[in-house]
Amino acid sequence: MTENCTVSTLWSPLHGEIRCRVQQVLCDIAQRYKDPTQVRKLVLKALSNEVNGSQTTQWSSISLGSGFTGICLLIAQLDQLFPDEGGDFVGHSYLQEIRLAIEKNGFHRLSLYSGIAGVLIGVRALSRKGVIKECLIN
Repeated sequence: MTENCTVSTLWSPLHGEIRCRVQQVLCDIAQRYKDPTQVRKLVLKALSNEVNGSQTTQWSSISLGSGFTGICLLIAQLDQLFPDEGGDFVGHSYLQEIRLAIEKNGFHRLSLYSGIAGVLIGVRALSRKGVIKECLIN
């Protein structure tokens, strides 16, 4: 996603100066979330806790609440607002990270927040009107 985001013509809940400010904030957010590897590093640093002398984090790549799957929902919304800014490719990079995590650790749950249901919600969100680009699933 580029720094000068072009907003969808369908997006019109705000007008004037506030619309420009919201658009800039959303573009800034899109920039921060472009690289899943960098996002993971920042999140792990922020969520790192020490419990009984051991380091712990509340991160799981496939978690809807605290992982890449949830970020897919954000990227999907940004892609709807800024359809020409490459959100589909950013989403693809997140799906690749999720795929790698699944290949490494497998699925242990069917649940929405930490299992296959959540991953499928993320994949569905990244589709455009229900159409999943082949690059998203390869």
